[in-house]
Amino acid sequence: MTYTQAVEKACNGDSTGFEFLYDTTKNNKYYLALKYVKDEEAAKDVLQEAYIRAWKNLDKLKEPEKFDSWLAQIVVNTAKNELEKRNHTPLDLRMESDEEEDAEIMDTFVKLLLTSMMSECAKSFERLPILMHADILRNVLYSGVWTKYEYNRLKREGKQQKLLEKQKAEKQKPDRQKAEKHKSEKKSKEKLS
Repeated sequence: MTYTQAVEKACNGDSTGFEFLYDTTKNNKYYLALKYVKDEEAAKDVLQEAYIRAWKNLDKLKEPEKFDSWLAQIVVNTAKNELEKRNHTPLDLRMESDEEEDAEIMDTFVKLLLTSMMSECAKSFERLPILMHADILRNVLYSGVWTKYEYNRLKREGKQQKLLEKQKAEKQKPDRQKAEKHKSEKKSKEKLS
């Protein structure tokens, strides 16, 4: 099957068209996304979003034989958007130890944002002609996103804990140096006596 035939089938709702397009491009486009975002999980997320965008706009593709390069551009743009999001977060995610209230606000914000994004994604999945059991996929998607959210939250908390421990160690370092200096002065006085 060619890209032109597969695009035509997919636009007509034939799942074999979607399957062919996905199966022939998934590995190549995964590595393309990985090249940009440098993280396996982020690359998978980028790829998923890129395919959703591609399926939504498949009927707008004017030259179906160029599907591969068209999808590559979508993957690149999606990866760039992901990198932009990482560099410009809506709220500063780096928190001081005494900002627990801010952390709760941020946590609530992230949960609301994820819920909104999952809702949009689920709506998109439900419009795809290849899905007979969209409700099952939606539940899998929700559980996967919340699992990743909890993982990242715990990871962030672990980084904050390590930062606190490092700061505490840095504060104790001058005290240890003073104690060692005092000890060496005491020993030198004892030797002189």
